[in-house]
Amino acid sequence: MKKTIFYKSLMIAFLTMVVLLSVSFVFPVKFCLRSYPDGDAPFCVVRYDGMKNWWILAGDETGLYDWNTVSDQPVGIVGKNFEDVISGDLYLWDMPTYFVLWGDVTVKEEYDDNHNVVSRQYTVDCTDWDVLERVHSRNEFRMNFSSRYLTVYDYKWFDEFRKVFWYYDES
Repeated sequence: MKKTIFYKSLMIAFLTMVVLLSVSFVFPVKFCLRSYPDGDAPFCVVRYDGMKNWWILAGDETGLYDWNTVSDQPVGIVGKNFEDVISGDLYLWDMPTYFVLWGDVTVKEEYDDNHNVVSRQYTVDCTDWDVLERVHSRNEFRMNFSSRYLTVYDYKWFDEFRKVFWYYDES
């Protein structure tokens, strides 16, 4: 009799955890910006370029850049780095997720005498970050959720959970 009660309570506890975890996927943790920010504070917009393996400048206070007319400008991120917090599924994909990085942007230009080229390196001293308009993810499970906000599923700590229970590997 005691074993039956123990197994029933264990099953109820397990099912409760599964339901709570499943429901938590649909609750927003951080909302995306619905429109392009105005220039009240310094910011830049970046997206990840998987072919070159770096962040590139996609916009600034003047607006988003056109991919076809602006050359890729690499961006270094110092300060609060969102890569340490969010899952790589959100930016390691064909459909880019645009991130607004709040903070001062500095430009370092170097002239290459051999090739007669000026190279620019942008550095953002990031104090905070947001997702611009919508979240794109390469994860099929994440694609079922709203793209207007981040959920617990989008954060890096959850990748460890997925590795244990779903044998999921981000790479």
